[in-house]
Amino acid sequence: MEREVTVGSSLTRVKDITISDNRWRVKLTLWREACDMPHRPGTFIQVTNAVTNVHRGETLLSLTSRSFIQVYKIAIMSFPPDSWQCLLPLIKLFASFR
Repeated sequence: MEREVTVGSSLTRVKDITISDNRWRVKLTLWREACDMPHRPGTFIQVTNAVTNVHRGETLLSLTSRSFIQVYKIAIMSFPPDSWQCLLPLIKLFASFR
């Protein structure tokens, strides 16, 4: 769901999406132009330099001005067998939610 919030004195676009793997599910808050990121169920993304916080008992992942998000157009199943190592940053990210 996309919405606008006031940051300082200006309106800023914000959008919440849910990202998950086989074990974990977390809400990711996209800010500003990141709201235009193409996504749908099954899209593989890599998030770098995001921050976590807890709101009402729910762990949330949020982008900052230093965050980077990469959308991959290739389905995970089409990766070569030994390329699972590219998933390590994502695995480490989700392991931190334990």
